[in-house]
Amino acid sequence: MGGEDATFDDLNIADFVRIEAFFADEGIVAEAIKVLDSQKEEFRIRGIVQATATSEENVILTLLNIDIILPPDSDITRRGSRSGNDVPAAEILVGDVVNIFGFYEDMELFSRRIHVGNRPQGLIELDGVITALTSDGDTPTSITVLVGETTAATVLIDENSHIGGTLAENVFVEVKGQLDENLTVLGFEIIVDEDGDGDADDDNRRGRGKGKGKGSGMGNSGGNGGDDDGPEIEIEAETSLTAVSGDLKGKAKAKYEEDGYEVEQEFEVEIKDAMADSNYSIKVDFGATSMDFGSFSTDSEGKGEGKFSTSRDSGEVDLTPFVPAGMDIRDITAVRIYASGELVLEGSF
Repeated sequence: MGGEDATFDDLNIADFVRIEAFFADEGIVAEAIKVLDSQKEEFRIRGIVQATATSEENVILTLLNIDIILPPDSDITRRGSRSGNDVPAAEILVGDVVNIFGFYEDMELFSRRIHVGNRPQGLIELDGVITALTSDGDTPTSITVLVGETTAATVLIDENSHIGGTLAENVFVEVKGQLDENLTVLGFEIIVDEDGDGDADDDNRRGRGKGKGKGSGMGNSGGNGGDDDGPEIEIEAETSLTAVSGDLKGKAKAKYEEDGYEVEQEFEVEIKDAMADSNYSIKVDFGATSMDFGSFSTDSEGKGEGKFSTSRDSGEVDLTPFVPAGMDIRDITAVRIYASGELVLEGSF
């Protein structure tokens, strides 16, 4: 309805709606109902597992009195395990808190992605210079980080700690971890500032993870806002596009933000010094999968841009159909711009 307020009488049969609600004794109580422009046939449910069952190769979870089918290709992460989609569905137990994203088909709900568990208490972020490093052979076991001018923090490293870069004394690092009862930090993620610009994140854009492998989504972007049951993750990456032919210039930007399991993704390309009033097409590689992102036009000065977002702000194209199933914008590896079928710009993330 274009963002306008509406009444119950404005709702129609066959409208596709998004309902924000909570469960009470009397049933589901709606707090907000939004009529959507398009039907994505997707859902998100969070709650405590009431029962589990199996049907052929699928696991079935019941939560909030709703059955959800977990196909074998469901992407499952568990808080603290860092095992990504190696976590088997059979290990989800009654009483686990789960957050499920999925789709419905033929009146049944199927999961795409599941996160099990709540965020542990005592998450902490710090950055500073390594003043001491201990190792067991070639394997680092702890570092001492000087935070500010006088505060030293001991960070423990185990087999689950994600390390981006090479640890050494006198290098700057950004650390995310959990503070234990001894005021020692168990390092979930340690990223080295390899280019010396005082910002380690730009040296390892996957450092904050997406719930797969050692990244595990443990990163906390700071603050206590949002949903305390979910991770706070924010990743931004930018790459310059190199001219293959002509003198035009360009860049591509990607942003991934997750706050309490509310995920927003943005992707943008910009070019300049191109042919005026002309059409250019975009192709984006997600590993071995190449996606056609459509086209955009330049203005009279040879400037143009293509903007994509899952939140679909004004002037932005819906990003969702362009991202392969099971992937997100953090999986982008390359961007190419074409003019009349000829490659004119390219770049890699």
